[in-house]
Amino acid sequence: MYRLGDGIFIVGQMYSFDELHPRREFLNGRSIAYWLGAVRSPLPTDFSSATQLAAAMSTHYDIEEQACDEEHLRTVPELLFDVFMPVAPVSLAEAWSPIPLACQLLGSPKIHGIDQSTDWHRPAFGVFDSTFLGESDFVPTMEHDRHAFRLLRFACARALEQECDVLLVARPGWSFKHCKKDGPMNPEVTELMKQVGYLYTERVLR
Repeated sequence: MYRLGDGIFIVGQMYSFDELHPRREFLNGRSIAYWLGAVRSPLPTDFSSATQLAAAMSTHYDIEEQACDEEHLRTVPELLFDVFMPVAPVSLAEAWSPIPLACQLLGSPKIHGIDQSTDWHRPAFGVFDSTFLGESDFVPTMEHDRHAFRLLRFACARALEQECDVLLVARPGWSFKHCKKDGPMNPEVTELMKQVGYLYTERVLR
């Protein structure tokens, strides 16, 4: 059971894909983007809601792969990289949400939120206590689980090292299939990502 607002409690998986994308009649647009990394709590006021965080993620996604130097990767300087340090590029999945998996592995988020003002492409986020996952007995079987589990391990390791929390932002949109078809990230950009501290440099499992 988790709380969505004053007096409103929901039983079930927190922020499942169907909750973030409830318009099942739309067959297209079933992809989801998510951002994962270490964060120093509390979040800045301008980035304290799901909508604000998803907007920052969207801005970063649009520029991230076109960066020509490290400064270009600092797309939202009020958030990156002093407050939030992503461990990977904005990741993509299909008809799946990473938040239930994060709850399974890290427990309930200490802070979370969702924008329910729309029934289309709802953003959501969670701030989790960091947990050592190096000895986890979780065995991911599907592609999206494997990718997210890898990133969660990276994010937790960094957060434990820096004595801070883990932030996960998610919102339906973009195109997982196109990303898979396009192939690996530009090698020059991956080098920039490594220089600023990314621990994995692909949006999907490669």
